[in-house]
Amino acid sequence: MSARRTELTRTAARLFAEKGYHGTSIGDLAEAMGVQKGSLYAHIESKADLLWEVASEGSAAFHAALDSVPDEGPVVERIRTALRAHLRVVAEQLDVATVFVREWRYLEGERREEFVAERRRYEERFRALFREGRERGDLRTDLDDANAALVSELQAIGLRFESDEDDRPVEGPLTGRQYVITGTLESMTREEARAALESLGAKVSDNVSKKTTAVFVGESPGSKVAKAEKVGVALRTEAGLQALLADPAAEAG
Repeated sequence: MSARRTELTRTAARLFAEKGYHGTSIGDLAEAMGVQKGSLYAHIESKADLLWEVASEGSAAFHAALDSVPDEGPVVERIRTALRAHLRVVAEQLDVATVFVREWRYLEGERREEFVAERRRYEERFRALFREGRERGDLRTDLDDANAALVSELQAIGLRFESDEDDRPVEGPLTGRQYVITGTLESMTREEARAALESLGAKVSDNVSKKTTAVFVGESPGSKVAKAEKVGVALRTEAGLQALLADPAAEAG
């Protein structure tokens, strides 16, 4: 990876952690690096490439940290060692860790599936330590106050030990449809529009493809309009978005 690409990835990690993935634009990245927006496309195809790189880096860092935990010894001490290893990554690579814990949810397709598999494998490594502790009798099966406090600490720093409702797709009248939003909307923010569509079961992507149902176009749209026209995806106005949200069943019908 070139020095410029590395700098871009580091900048993306910082801005994604500070502003959120969807709160960070290509323009923000260009401004932070002191370059023209168009020049960034010499290094990436889309902002999604940067999210994937940062999330993957976080996954690798956390797994490498757990590799330092010995296979033998008192299980309670090994759990503490694992916790310290996790916290060390958070302290030393806070931006990357934040993306690993929070912003990964905006990955899409095969990248999301691969990341979720690695994240679950990481959490399973912690679960295995707890199982071993219970089997050996070092941890009480009814989870006493001390053990409950440890689990709470792990959850507070982003580790989950149960299924997360946010990981499950919402079912609704727009299930199976995929939309893209580009430009500035007058009646709502793009984040609000995304949330509204997703609450109805739709998927909202940052990239236009042949699978895209439609692109909603606001003021000062980006290159997604040209891409939609190229692949034959319908373009809709903000009024069309409002109509869809008001009566999603009409689209589903």
